[in-house]
Amino acid sequence: MKSQANTKDGKRWSTAEAYLRPAMHRSNLDIAINTHVTKINFDGKKATGVTFIHGAEKKTVHVSKEVILSAGSIGSPHILMLSGVGPKDHLTKFNISTVADLPVGQHLQEHPGLMYPEFWLEKPLSVTLDMMNSWKASIQYNLFGKGPIAYQLFDTVGVLKTKAADPKRGLPDIQIQLMPMGLGFDTDEVVYNTLGLDRNFIKAYNFSEHKTRPVMTWVAILLHPKSVGEIRLQSSDALDPPEIDPNYFDDDSDVKSLVESIKISLQFAETKALKAIGVKLRDQIVPGCEKHEYKSDNYWDCAVRTVTATIYHPTGTCKMGAINDQTAVVDPQLRVRGVRGLRVADASIMPEIVSANTQATTVMVAEKAADMILSGA
Repeated sequence: MKSQANTKDGKRWSTAEAYLRPAMHRSNLDIAINTHVTKINFDGKKATGVTFIHGAEKKTVHVSKEVILSAGSIGSPHILMLSGVGPKDHLTKFNISTVADLPVGQHLQEHPGLMYPEFWLEKPLSVTLDMMNSWKASIQYNLFGKGPIAYQLFDTVGVLKTKAADPKRGLPDIQIQLMPMGLGFDTDEVVYNTLGLDRNFIKAYNFSEHKTRPVMTWVAILLHPKSVGEIRLQSSDALDPPEIDPNYFDDDSDVKSLVESIKISLQFAETKALKAIGVKLRDQIVPGCEKHEYKSDNYWDCAVRTVTATIYHPTGTCKMGAINDQTAVVDPQLRVRGVRGLRVADASIMPEIVSANTQATTVMVAEKAADMILSGA
């Protein structure tokens, strides 16, 4: 199918635009930007407020009912652990008193994304940097909200079940997105900052080879990884970022699914539709995989382990579960177990990562949370 996106007038329509801005006039809403939360405060087991740094000043707000934590799958477990809600053994290492001994930060699930392989096109159907920087594109965007600057990055999206998929679950294991540009579309520094690929690898792979020529990138996203990561504290200082261990490919079956996705991409390239636009595999050896026979399973395995990067879909670090689920952090009403007056409402509560991009599901979680709060659930 064609890719869908939250856009309006050629711009991303974020949750801030859709929800916060229309509500900014309300007398019961205060929005503080440039603010860093340091901890949730407790009186015994009852959440009483939040301490935060605003500008250069440390402040505390007190609550009469409850605190709603929506800092995301990285931020929410970080704040909870700094506040004494988390694995007791881990908190003790940083001299943090335990308010509730819960598996916070565990069960991190992500959608690793493979931006590979790339295909040359004979016809000029892709987006190039020269096109984006042209006066024509600028006029199209500024006057009409259209053109290449308004492009949503992906043309097409689909899900498929490879032969490496878990037969017991019966679920698709790969999401495919076709990107009408190459990773070298912009500067090497942009590639590094966006995907975190090693700088030496980026230079060796010669992304800049296709700055101006038409190219299409096959993007394969692993939907149900068996490998599970973890968020941990680096220190008790709230300004120190947490330690993120995604633990990609701890289970070899995750690699096998992405290897199969590469084989499927080569089959796609042989279809009548893609042949008509002159699609041809970019035969560039992935740096570090030279010792393997090109196009062998061992070579594809190496390519997967080298080119895969984050898709920014972390979930599960404050997992929701039933009252008897010892792996759960929040209950089905999103209330943090073992304490009162505290809920978590973001992607961190997902018991299992969804078979798609996580944004729409996360908005649904927030909508459901709002209904439960208003109804007193």
